[in-house]
Amino acid sequence: MAQQHWSNEMKVIRSQDPELADKLARLLEKEALLQDEGNVYGERYSSRQIELSFGKIVQTEAQRARVLKALRKGPASVKKLAQALKLAPPEVLAHIVELRRRNRVGLHHIEERTPTYIALSPGDTG
Repeated sequence: MAQQHWSNEMKVIRSQDPELADKLARLLEKEALLQDEGNVYGERYSSRQIELSFGKIVQTEAQRARVLKALRKGPASVKKLAQALKLAPPEVLAHIVELRRRNRVGLHHIEERTPTYIALSPGDTG
């Protein structure tokens, strides 16, 4: 059920990072197991707990995929990305930091003390 619930977000993620989408799909397949049998400690998850944990993961990764998608169109600053994606600049910056850690985003240039970022292809080291 969770995979259907988050299908739009999963499409966005798959369009930018198919490998990550596969990993998330495997995680979402655990929903029934966690509700029926529980985790390794025998703790069963309610639908609400599934939504709070899995939902946050999927939502965060979908936002990162949208950042990547926007950067594939061309270099942009955090402020421009925030405006385009209707997110708070600190939230966009956190996504940029994580995407840089994953080598998915690199620094394009700095203009008047404002960094501008660009999406990297897998294997780039930007």
